[in-house]
Amino acid sequence: MPIELELLQLSGYEIEPFAEEDLVGMVGVMALQLHLGMREGLLAEKLARKVGEEKLKELFPNYHEGSPAVLSSPL
Repeated sequence: MPIELELLQLSGYEIEPFAEEDLVGMVGVMALQLHLGMREGLLAEKLARKVGEEKLKELFPNYHEGSPAVLSSPL
């Protein structure tokens, strides 16, 4: 069990078993995130054509080049 759930149980919360409905909800959220990411990419492309790359970077700042997206070692 993940540590977050163990900590919740220690605090007195009762953790419900995972249900099929939970999976359906998770898949729906994942699909929404993919859809919104695609829309953001298309919007950025349109804006780049209108205002140029430099102005676009001000509107959508990205990670610095070479920055890790995930932690390289456990906490």
